Amino acid sequence: MIFNCLSCGKAISSLKDICPYCKTDIAEINEKLNSVTKSTLVKTKLKGTILALVSKYT
Repeated sequence: MIFNCLSCGKAISSLKDICPYCKTDIAEINEKLNSVTKSTLVKTKLKGTILALVSKYT
């Protein structure tokens, strides 16, 4: 996933631990970003499945 560095504002990959432009440590931000994206991906995937329809009407 690509996101903007909080220090310099340039686009960087979430696979990096340090911003290649300003050398800011972004490992903690990556952990938070990955945990949020995993939970939203699960919700998004379940939204269009039969399980979502079954749980909606029960």
